[in-house]
Amino acid sequence: MIDYKRPGFWGIVVSLIFLGLATWMITNLSLNESEEKAEEFLKTYYTIENTDIADMMFDEKLIKSLISSDYETSKQGIIELKFIDEAVNAKYSNLMTEDALKRASANRTILMGEMTAREYGTRLEPKKINITEEKVSDSGIINYSFNVEALVKFNDGTDNLVNLTGKIDMVEVEGGWKVDSFKHSNSNFAKALTLIQPNLHITNHSNAPIRRIEVSVNGSTRGVMNADNTDMDKNYRFDFQMLDLKALEYSIKLLDEDDKVFLQQSYIGDFSNSKDVELFIEEDEEGNLFIEHRGPTNPISKDDTPIINNMLSIDYSDLDREIFSDFFLNQNRKLHLYV
Repeated sequence: MIDYKRPGFWGIVVSLIFLGLATWMITNLSLNESEEKAEEFLKTYYTIENTDIADMMFDEKLIKSLISSDYETSKQGIIELKFIDEAVNAKYSNLMTEDALKRASANRTILMGEMTAREYGTRLEPKKINITEEKVSDSGIINYSFNVEALVKFNDGTDNLVNLTGKIDMVEVEGGWKVDSFKHSNSNFAKALTLIQPNLHITNHSNAPIRRIEVSVNGSTRGVMNADNTDMDKNYRFDFQMLDLKALEYSIKLLDEDDKVFLQQSYIGDFSNSKDVELFIEEDEEGNLFIEHRGPTNPISKDDTPIINNMLSIDYSDLDREIFSDFFLNQNRKLHLYV
């Protein structure tokens, strides 16, 4: 029988409490240190104030001056300029393991941002970095997922807030934490740094006498109709520019020549990283209209029943009507945009 009155018993209890507390503190300290290092890497990678390293790759004078003494030729005859590697190492070697940096360089991830920014004259500024722990492996590697809200600044003075996501693994080496693996979509990252905006594509596959299509976002409505005020042609596609958001609410309304509503439906769609969404107007054997989605990004139906006066997202109040009219006429030729 355990004697709770003995000092030795309580000494053991106190020791176990301190041991548990110490273990918890060490674990959380490791997690905090690894998160801080991960955030430092993400801030460094997604901050593009200049394109100095990418510029070096296109500096003909610099390459000519160094190529005689500063190159290595592989068995395939590929010339590798070491000064590029040296510049990349100087920027990331204290944040990434040697193997991780080699992989990121080999698959073009490490210079993707600078290369695209150089081509389009854009800059990138992280505004908010969210890191979420997913798991800790038996080998001590900590797996994180991340979301970076960043402001893309274009050379015409405009800007655009984008969401960049991916996964990052952290490993403890030589008493510190470094990135062991970094994964994100190179194509989505490059697309976010261009002036390409996400679009909602609506294709009419019906024979219904649809006269107008309206898309509403955040209380602002934009619509398209034929310039000659005739019914929409079958198999014709209509494009609407959308906001670069992961969960954008919007509604669609189909009307006839008397403003009778054929169908009204609201959605939540993923337009982040300039992803487009494809919708199709279909009709069943009885002539009832419905909207169908096909493609890689699924809009989530918010409500399966018609919604009246539920207007959702973009505020175009500061944009010029003629500019938008020209845009839609150029894109769709016979379409007319109305406000």
